[in-house]
Amino acid sequence: MDKEPNDLHAEQNHGPRPNRHYENSRGVVRMEAAAAQLTTTKRWIFFTSIFFVSYALGLDFLVRNTYVPCGRRDPQPSVARLTDVFGRIEIFSVAVLLNMAGTIIETFSVNVQGFAGGAVLHQLGYTLSVLTIEIMIADFTSMKTRLFFACLFPFAFMVHGNYLFTLLVVSYNFTVEGATRVASLYSFCATVVGSVLGLVVIKIRRLKEVILVGIVLWFVGGGLIYHYRGGTGSKSGVIGGEIVIGTAAGFFSWPTYVLIQTTARHEYLSILISLIFTVNSIGQAFGNCVSGAIWTQTLFEELNKNLGPFNNATLAPAVYAAPLYVVPEYPIGTPERDAIVVSYRYIQRILTIVAICIVVPMFVLGLLVHNPQLSDRQTQPEVESGDLGDPKSVTAAVDLYESLFYLQHRGQDAAGISVCHGGHVYQRKDNGMAQKVFSQFSDGNSLIKNLPGWSEAQPFYINSPYGVSMSVNGNLINSDYLRKFLDTEARRHVNSESDSELLLNVFANSLQELGKIRINTEDIFTALRDVYAKCNGAFACTAMVTGFGVLGFRDANGIRPLCLGSRPSQTLKGAKDYFLASESVALKQLGFTDIYHLLPGEAVFLEKGGIVHHRQIVERRSYTPDAFEYVYFARPESLIDGISVHRSRQNMGVKLANKMRKVLGEQGIRDIDVVIPVPETSNTAAATLATRLGVEFSSAFVKNRYVFRTFILPGQDARKKGIRRKLSPIESEFKGKRVCIVDDSIVRGNTSREIVQMAREAGAIHVIVVSCSPAIRNPHIYGIDLADPTELVAYQRTTEEIAKHIGADTVIFQDLSDLTAACVEAAEGKSEIHDFEVGVFSGKYSTEVPEGYFEHLSNLRGNKEKGGLLIPNGNPEYSEDINMYNLAST
Repeated sequence: MDKEPNDLHAEQNHGPRPNRHYENSRGVVRMEAAAAQLTTTKRWIFFTSIFFVSYALGLDFLVRNTYVPCGRRDPQPSVARLTDVFGRIEIFSVAVLLNMAGTIIETFSVNVQGFAGGAVLHQLGYTLSVLTIEIMIADFTSMKTRLFFACLFPFAFMVHGNYLFTLLVVSYNFTVEGATRVASLYSFCATVVGSVLGLVVIKIRRLKEVILVGIVLWFVGGGLIYHYRGGTGSKSGVIGGEIVIGTAAGFFSWPTYVLIQTTARHEYLSILISLIFTVNSIGQAFGNCVSGAIWTQTLFEELNKNLGPFNNATLAPAVYAAPLYVVPEYPIGTPERDAIVVSYRYIQRILTIVAICIVVPMFVLGLLVHNPQLSDRQTQPEVESGDLGDPKSVTAAVDLYESLFYLQHRGQDAAGISVCHGGHVYQRKDNGMAQKVFSQFSDGNSLIKNLPGWSEAQPFYINSPYGVSMSVNGNLINSDYLRKFLDTEARRHVNSESDSELLLNVFANSLQELGKIRINTEDIFTALRDVYAKCNGAFACTAMVTGFGVLGFRDANGIRPLCLGSRPSQTLKGAKDYFLASESVALKQLGFTDIYHLLPGEAVFLEKGGIVHHRQIVERRSYTPDAFEYVYFARPESLIDGISVHRSRQNMGVKLANKMRKVLGEQGIRDIDVVIPVPETSNTAAATLATRLGVEFSSAFVKNRYVFRTFILPGQDARKKGIRRKLSPIESEFKGKRVCIVDDSIVRGNTSREIVQMAREAGAIHVIVVSCSPAIRNPHIYGIDLADPTELVAYQRTTEEIAKHIGADTVIFQDLSDLTAACVEAAEGKSEIHDFEVGVFSGKYSTEVPEGYFEHLSNLRGNKEKGGLLIPNGNPEYSEDINMYNLAST
């Protein structure tokens, strides 16, 4: 059963995500998936809901604070981690239940113990609610927008004004109502200013300057409070001071909170938020201790000194103990009230000086903090990815050139590389082997390459919008629909018969419809959703958006392979290089590690600057890699989707040995003199087969390494002529012997017929041909150009008829169930793969095949055999594509 998109990364066995070096917790993964699906409307609905929930929590806090004055703190980092492990929504739901339970217990309690128990539950629920809201705000916001949305929930508390209310009533002669309003100016101004600044920061994308302005305003506000210390003439001054200090808090508190968040990976964001709140609580406790010590140790002494001349021994203690009740008995202007005001002015002077002194180191630290440019990312690229990237690197083209030789077996008709350097795209592609095509090439720091199995030179390039290059490994089976869509709706011209060009134009059209001058990573993923919706088939694609980054994505069934690796940068200390390829062997040989196999329907975007963005674009339909990769196409050193190609071929040999015993019997096995592989793909299976059967193994066919794979050579005649150039027998290994020839597959039968004939010419008296794969009776429609159905040797033939056709005495094919089991059992560790794309054997494909598609495929192959795809201008003497050379002049 396929997993939901939110859980797609919960269980993997494909190596760690590159550039992260950790697996995200369940709650983090689900939030990333949810954030990817949120539209603008849904985001505003979410944040509006957050506002009302926060407002309700704020009212609850204010009401309870009037009758529960004691402070209560919880282990915030611990409960914050719960949101990562179990999920944000789940923990928030638990918080609501705890809040309700605590409130109910408090309401019906009849003693202190019962009320305390309810208070504990309520406080735990309150803390969970507050933290979860702040964490979800961080989950769904980028760095540049977080300040605005964070201020929707005004969690800042007044630190400087622990005794402000008393001072306002006693020293300034405010009424209780007036003092309450003035004391609230701080939090009101901080929240309003913070929200307005949030909109400003979206444009300026910097926080350091904002924080420094806030610290300077704190000095100004402290100066106003110091200057206007008591008396009815100081009311406007203290109001102005409170407004300035509240404004300073808006400039300082929330921007600092957001700036600190940019230093953490998403995985640890909840812990960091809880630590910020914890440190804030510690700061409040420290401020309470300092101000409380000054108040208690100084005020009583000052009251005694200033009220001493009135010969009232009880007045000073009474004012100290209950100022709000005693002081109003002495109106402003009376000697006693003046003496009281002098005492409070003195205390206010000391408290203000201490507060200003604490701001001084804050200013120094403010000058030292980093000042990143805020972007649409959730955190800074060097934080999330651990690197800075290297825009000056010029080694990428060299690595790509080297990698082509590790992947040359995947296609020999054409090769190409596109390089982005200095904001310009340079391209070299041509028909032929890699060494022929790349006798010269340009260096660059961002590029893509291709070795197609069809006669089409990739990558394709389209200049609008944004300059996109793309290479596609695979095949689309709804090309007629796509051509009609691009022609009649998108108004895009398609210049070739290539599916790759179709897919590129669909992607480019989706980007164009965004209508943006500049795009971000979310735009890339948004456009990809349209690609998945329109394109049906199998594809593993790499694309380059000029000057922005490199994209890789894989079809929703995972048929064609694609993996990503990383290594320490060879040109920039502390940075990393990244590489996308079909097979892991190319990555390992170039020193890339942390190899990650993209999941079906997943995309990765390697943004310029080093950050790696992973996104599940669509829910996977299945996880069925092409079985032919393990049978024939891939190199044995490769690991594809966590399955060892070498081990799978060993298992094929084991399964095939069991099948031979059933078909031939023990006497038939004893009659075999030697097991001989058809090099090189079948070597591993043949060696295992021989060991299992207890028969001699011999590499009796010698491969000419200067002749390449024949089934992907263009033209039947070329394939036939290439077979004897490719293989030659060692006669002494055949003469007078009953031989078992092992091949990875039998496609058209041309190779098998020639091999059997060579074996008999060398003296073999009995020839058994066994195939590591089942009989191929259907066309391959997902990017490996095997043959037209009528050309397949197994097409409408029995096993006996196949043996007669190729001249063998016996032919034995692997059972399909054994083939899939051989691959499944080769997984390194736990695997999610239990089935494979085997339509070439069974006729049941992973995707629905449109009516008439097989006829279309046959016509396309017919044109290809005639060279139609290689002569776009209709001139048989000139077969060069106008895009073959796009190199800068030197």
